[in-house]
Amino acid sequence: MRISFVLLLAALFAGFSIWSGCSSETEELNLDYGYAYFPIDSGYWITYEVDSVLYSTFLTGGVDTVHAEVKELFSTPFTDNEGRQAITIERYTRYSDTIAWENIIPTVWYAVKDSQQAERMEGELRFLNMVFPVTDGVKWYGNSHINTNQDNTTNYAGWQYQYQQTGTPKTVNSFSFAQTATVLQSDYEDLVTKIYSREVYAKNVGMIEKERWILQLGSNDITSPLPWPQRAQRGFIVTMRLTGYKQ
Repeated sequence: MRISFVLLLAALFAGFSIWSGCSSETEELNLDYGYAYFPIDSGYWITYEVDSVLYSTFLTGGVDTVHAEVKELFSTPFTDNEGRQAITIERYTRYSDTIAWENIIPTVWYAVKDSQQAERMEGELRFLNMVFPVTDGVKWYGNSHINTNQDNTTNYAGWQYQYQQTGTPKTVNSFSFAQTATVLQSDYEDLVTKIYSREVYAKNVGMIEKERWILQLGSNDITSPLPWPQRAQRGFIVTMRLTGYKQ
């Protein structure tokens, strides 16, 4: 009996030692959810060059181009009406680099980021720009907070965002970024409409590139052989590319 009791204690001690050894070797997982793709720190700023092509039958020749510069300054933190931490974005637009940013009255937008998603309120439009974790193939309805039953917002209906090329390097205007993620927001075309939209984000920088087409045929013959955007009579194409940021 004494021998059996000693053997039992030895077995229990050996089992405890093995369990202790295994637990000491367990490494804490450090998952990267991609929060750094959407920085909203107070005092952070980023600038873009913006080129717009406008299509309208009211314009001479039916088309016009506009070049501008935009600066976004992440300014004042606050709590939104859902109890989430948010920050105001002071958005400055100028059409000549001879105008000082401080002499421009900004438009005020805001951004929100939590553990699951990141969004921006741009005027009256609330975009769900990102969801976390940032992973290739993940899809979501990024315009789900927009009332698309109005004439000026119907083109935003049904956009299913999707991550592509996450973690890949990219260069924009001589700025090189080791890890970027593309959000394809929409890619739709029929005989009378062309909608294409994508945004590219870089870690610790934010959005570095954007392209958006919302075009309509208007009264042109739908059998027109012209490709988009030459066949467009209404709408716009906007491209934004980073030109600087607070490093």
